[in-house]
Amino acid sequence: MISMKDQEFYKIEDICELFQVSKITVYRWLKAKKITGYKVGRAFLFKKADIDAFIESSKV
Repeated sequence: MISMKDQEFYKIEDICELFQVSKITVYRWLKAKKITGYKVGRAFLFKKADIDAFIESSKV
């Protein structure tokens, strides 16, 4: 996890580990706009708040 200006960000590897999915699955979620990511250089970063919202919206 990366912290910048009072916000925390996950790297794609963190998301893969958190949800136990592959990078391809995370890229599919991005393309389908299920999660929001920010492209910084060649890497994607994900706000912790956005991931928490994704988890909440995935409740069964």
